[in-house]
Amino acid sequence: MKSKQISPNQKANNAELKAVHDGYIEFGGSLNFNTVPQLSLEMLSALNSMSSQLVRISLKHTTENDSSALALILEAIRQASAMGKKLLIIDTPASLYAMAEAADLLELIDWEENPVRGG
Repeated sequence: MKSKQISPNQKANNAELKAVHDGYIEFGGSLNFNTVPQLSLEMLSALNSMSSQLVRISLKHTTENDSSALALILEAIRQASAMGKKLLIIDTPASLYAMAEAADLLELIDWEENPVRGG
């Protein structure tokens, strides 16, 4: 059987909620303009199903994060706040943290104590 080749465009559009438990959401893959709208819907559904008032969002397995990823985090904060929940962002890629810093958004987001992972 021949293995299926994945084009760079397909890789760039590959993102998912890798894990969802009460109080925990883990994103994986590429968080970009193409993937964030669907992920936002999935995240909202996951937040609605959780009883925990504190939800940790892990970006441990993300491979690409553009400004859409930052928009996803801000939307998650807005949605969680409307539900009476608080978000803590963990396993943050250095590039995303730097983007939030450049946009002067660091104080709007609750980060883990040592938020940056990798380069």
